[in-house]
Amino acid sequence: MQQDTIVIVSALRWFGRLYSAPRFFGLLCLLALLPLLSLSPVAWAQTQQQAAPITPADAALDTADTAGSTIPNIADSPRDATATVTNATAVAVPPVEPAAAAVPVSADPAASDVVPAPQASPAPQAAPAPQAAPAPQIAPTTQAVPSTQTIPSPGPDAPPLPQPLGFVATCFDGDTLKLTDRRVVRLAGIDAPELAKGDRKGQLFAREARGQLITLTQGQQVKLLQAGVKHRDLYGRILAEVLLPDGRSLNEIMVRNGAAYFYPHRDLSPQLQERLRNLQHEAIAERRGMWGFLLSQPVAKNTYLGNKESLRFFPSDCAEAQKIRPRNRVYFGNLMDAFMAGYAPARICPFWPVTP
Repeated sequence: MQQDTIVIVSALRWFGRLYSAPRFFGLLCLLALLPLLSLSPVAWAQTQQQAAPITPADAALDTADTAGSTIPNIADSPRDATATVTNATAVAVPPVEPAAAAVPVSADPAASDVVPAPQASPAPQAAPAPQAAPAPQIAPTTQAVPSTQTIPSPGPDAPPLPQPLGFVATCFDGDTLKLTDRRVVRLAGIDAPELAKGDRKGQLFAREARGQLITLTQGQQVKLLQAGVKHRDLYGRILAEVLLPDGRSLNEIMVRNGAAYFYPHRDLSPQLQERLRNLQHEAIAERRGMWGFLLSQPVAKNTYLGNKESLRFFPSDCAEAQKIRPRNRVYFGNLMDAFMAGYAPARICPFWPVTP
């Protein structure tokens, strides 16, 4: 390269001697050639390659060279090699034709890839998954059902008492009746306002409750069903759920009509108590029977104190209420709250309005 530079400089000098006028022009040409003369041979070649335009023939040769360089990598990446061979075939370069013979070689690895794919999928491992599922834990839940079925559920389908049938002779009040065979039956789980007796005045809605019971049962044959653990109370009366000839429960009818209120007791059937409690909620909500009168009286706005053990409630100013243990006390803001909670009035400290 340096020799070429010396030759060019010598030629310019000789040209300047012959033509003194164009010396200035020759100097300008020399200055223009200096950047090219300062380049190294490698940089000069790169400059010429960048300046040269790319012809379609050169592009085809480059594609062929690229395809030929990727063909030996078929064993490493069969799918990529197959795509490369396909592209090379589209260019139709002669050196790529041997790659067509390599296509079957790439097909074998591709087939080998297809085989491991099902092996990699966890289909065979799906079988242990159902075994790992807590299927045995369902058994305790299914076994718990018979345990609940063993609990007696008295009600309209409860077992009958001994001598279950009898005809009603008379009714003492809204919750007690007498049969023609002189047996006295107390409707279990309910209580009705008390009638006047001696010097004691009758409670509000007591006569109406007795009248409803007489209308429903007078001269009718009734059936006595078990209502709980005990079949008789402290007074020797039969405790039962009484069914009318049409199969309706007399206990439920009296509570539904608002002629009696729910009277809970721990010896009674839980099912019977639940049915009566729900019926009382409906009667109170619709102000049926005695509820329309009772809840409009001043006593309905007083506060009351309940006993969790006995499920009875007292007026807050009752002396007996102060004997309730603090842990068993339940405070009610009014009379309706106490009845809605399923509590019944205590016999001591009566607050029920009386008839004139």
